[in-house]
Amino acid sequence: MITKQEWDAFCVKRNNETEIGKLILCESKEEGSTRLFIHQFDSWVSALHKDGWWDTFTVTDIPCQKGFYICEIKKFRIDRNGYMNVIVFPKKYLGEVVDEDSPAWNYFFQTGRFSSPYKTNKCCNHFNVERLEEIFKDDIENARKEDTKKYGDDCIWKGRTRQEVIMDKFMSGQATMDEIADALNTLTDMEKISEDIYRHPTKYEAEFPLLIKKIPNDAMFHFPTPESIERFLIHKSLEYDKLGFGDETDILKRTECVLQYWKTFYKAKREEEKAKRKEARKARKAKEMKKAM
Repeated sequence: MITKQEWDAFCVKRNNETEIGKLILCESKEEGSTRLFIHQFDSWVSALHKDGWWDTFTVTDIPCQKGFYICEIKKFRIDRNGYMNVIVFPKKYLGEVVDEDSPAWNYFFQTGRFSSPYKTNKCCNHFNVERLEEIFKDDIENARKEDTKKYGDDCIWKGRTRQEVIMDKFMSGQATMDEIADALNTLTDMEKISEDIYRHPTKYEAEFPLLIKKIPNDAMFHFPTPESIERFLIHKSLEYDKLGFGDETDILKRTECVLQYWKTFYKAKREEEKAKRKEARKARKAKEMKKAM
């Protein structure tokens, strides 16, 4: 059976191999403190487990002002009391209040720079990444040119990703968390249409009757939601392309066209089956009359 000392030694060795250089979110609760408290990028986790094991024994050599920091992990060790210590270096001060549930964190997690054991895996929500990257398109393009010049053909895997470029802008103070979150929360064109259909279905009923009639309920809530409407429109738009109907760009017209196609298709199929059953009945009657004679 493994002893506590052996297990601690294994954890320290593993973490020093995999987590050094990764980033975590820490809070200094007192002015000038060198003891920090780790947060998991989830306000509920922080509220319910603020005295949990991951919130303790995180230290730094640099006295910190009260508030939140993005910190870089320098090493792990076991202290004289037998507890694991995380030694960190504060990289960016975020202020005394931080929105741990901001979509900006979801976006930053894609850089791979954050420590997995010290963050909560969030749901894969759909954010307007296109809008965010449009704002920083010049920076992304400049970074691509610099990496191409530096790495040549190897820039494909050695160069910075779009997420890394935008995070670097944030870490250097050239972009704020609110700016990034606002861009990510901006509704896409598809989301705007879905939201409008959800709120004003009668406005579309005259021009797109099949669309309004066929919108499915959300599997969880058992009634249509903007999300279920968006999924429905995307699915029917893909069907439009697969069926090769043309080059219509209006998503609502594409959807109505597909629904009309299937309505006509199944109507013709029902009439064909009805005609076959009618012919079968005639054949049976003729056979019965012939047999009776």
